[in-house]
Amino acid sequence: MKRHLFPPLLLFLLLLVSCEPESNNPEPTVITPQLLACEGNFIIRKTLDTEDLRNCSSVTGSIYIDTEYSQGVILRDLKDLKSISGDLEIKGKNITHWEAFDKLEEIGGNLTIGNLEEVTTLNLKNLKKIGGDLIIYGNSNLANIDFPVLKSIGGKFEYRDNSTTMDFNGLNSLESIGNISFINNSGIQSINGFGKLTRFNFLYVFKNPMLEVIKGFTALTEVKEMSILENKKLRSIEEFSALNIIAQNLNMESNSLLEGISAFDKLKNIGGVTNISGNRVNFENSFPAVVSLGQELYIINNIHPGKFHSFRSLENFGGQYFTVSYNEFSSFHGPDKLATAETIAFQGGVFEELTGFEKLTSLNGRLEVFSSEGVKNITAFKNLKIVEGNLQFYYNKNLKDATAVLNSIERIGGEFRMTNNGVLETINAGEQLNSIGKEIVISENPSLLKIEGFNGVTTVGEHMLIRSNHKLKEMSAFNNLPSIEYLYISENTNMTSFNSFAGLRSITRELVIAGNAFLGQMNAFQSLESIGTMLSIGVNGLKDLKNFHSLTKIGESLYISNENGLKTLEGLENVVSGIEIIHLTDNAELINISALSNISEVSGYINIGMNVRLSSCSIESICRFIRGGGAVDFRYNGDGCNDNQVALTCNQ
Repeated sequence: MKRHLFPPLLLFLLLLVSCEPESNNPEPTVITPQLLACEGNFIIRKTLDTEDLRNCSSVTGSIYIDTEYSQGVILRDLKDLKSISGDLEIKGKNITHWEAFDKLEEIGGNLTIGNLEEVTTLNLKNLKKIGGDLIIYGNSNLANIDFPVLKSIGGKFEYRDNSTTMDFNGLNSLESIGNISFINNSGIQSINGFGKLTRFNFLYVFKNPMLEVIKGFTALTEVKEMSILENKKLRSIEEFSALNIIAQNLNMESNSLLEGISAFDKLKNIGGVTNISGNRVNFENSFPAVVSLGQELYIINNIHPGKFHSFRSLENFGGQYFTVSYNEFSSFHGPDKLATAETIAFQGGVFEELTGFEKLTSLNGRLEVFSSEGVKNITAFKNLKIVEGNLQFYYNKNLKDATAVLNSIERIGGEFRMTNNGVLETINAGEQLNSIGKEIVISENPSLLKIEGFNGVTTVGEHMLIRSNHKLKEMSAFNNLPSIEYLYISENTNMTSFNSFAGLRSITRELVIAGNAFLGQMNAFQSLESIGTMLSIGVNGLKDLKNFHSLTKIGESLYISNENGLKTLEGLENVVSGIEIIHLTDNAELINISALSNISEVSGYINIGMNVRLSSCSIESICRFIRGGGAVDFRYNGDGCNDNQVALTCNQ
């Protein structure tokens, strides 16, 4: 380290001495200390080390003061310091005479103050600029920071692991800073001040267990990102009265008592993700001015029991997910100015009424309501026309009515799913719904009585499953659907009326009608001409198959079993295609299978068994297969329709 005189000052002193007139009574000469520009880094562990900085007005390097392993330091010799080009780091105990820094105006690097034991006030009254970070950490008694003229911090302000309450108004002159963070401070009860900051990058408030209020920042108009996390006593975020933009993410999570968020009353734009989870936020009128959310919105596990009627001005939503999960709202009213979004999902929660979204006309993703304990009526989305993804309502304990949604939607690009809704009685879609891009699943709705409508649907991209709706009595729907991939109608154990699929002409794979024990009669499939792979019918109590009179093709297999009211297979006489498998079993009243005579070829096997009244099986299609050496199994039928008998008759 080097110490240099200031050359102009030295010249002046020499001239002053040389020009002084002779006097018989000379005045005593006052020798002004010669201020120095000191180079290099200085490490101070004891008072003696400060002598290297005596008369230094500037330091081109850094100063490190650390008394952890010494008796302390008296800072008196630093009293002429005005600038430090590098860092100033102070930590330890028994550091006295802080007034030595009264002339300090600028620190080019970081100012770090940590692990001080006895210091209660930190006053750097002429410090104007910190080029790097201001870091204050691990101080047990520090209660006041007074930097009255500090205008600029080039990096971050980090306040962490401090034990006492703190007044931050001493930073009210700050006009420029990078990031601000408060981390794991056990003593602070409020964050205030910062009244001249108009913008900075990042505000991070994390795990301050006694913190009750965040306020101040009254001139702040824009912040890049804000995260307020796990402050267990935080109750309100106030002021921020000019805040207009959060350029990236807003994250408020796990502040279990946080209720008031008036700080965001003038906020208009959030550019990134908005996550408000695990708080007690009152959402009755929060974020009233927000017009745009750039990315996802997550509102999860908020325990305030009031109404949700927030984001009333929201018009633009750029995220993939608008997610509301497991909150304790008494009702939910969605933003009425929002016209389009990606995915909107409601999961869990106890609110009974789901309303709003009055101007929403299209979703580029999904609409989901699932696992709700409370929702009874969905009257929201009444102008929604297009859902490009899935429309799903499932595991909703008290959902009774979703008609308003189904009477507005015109197109579903993905799947339509209504499953496990405990008290849902009716599913009814208007004729405006014309297309469902993937599958339809209506299953395990224990109170469902009726499925009707859907008569405008002309396209279903994949399959349809109507299954295990044990109180379903009537289905009158999908009468203008011309084709589908495969169709399952099964285990609707109380269905007695089935007036559906009157216009269905083609099933590219399979049709399964099974386990609808009281169906008896079908008024369906009158136009069906072709089944690509399998027709399977069983345990429906059917009395006839006459509605299949237009059917000419079954691509692979025919299964009819446990149809104890069926006497003939009339209705299948126009099936002329080749087939791989015929399987007729356990049809107690079946006496005639001649309707299968016109099948052109059987290429796999035939199993006809346990049809106790069936005594004639030697029809042309079967005999042709036997004569060609095909595999057959005729057992436990009536006399005349068992293996040897059929073979003998066919070979005569």
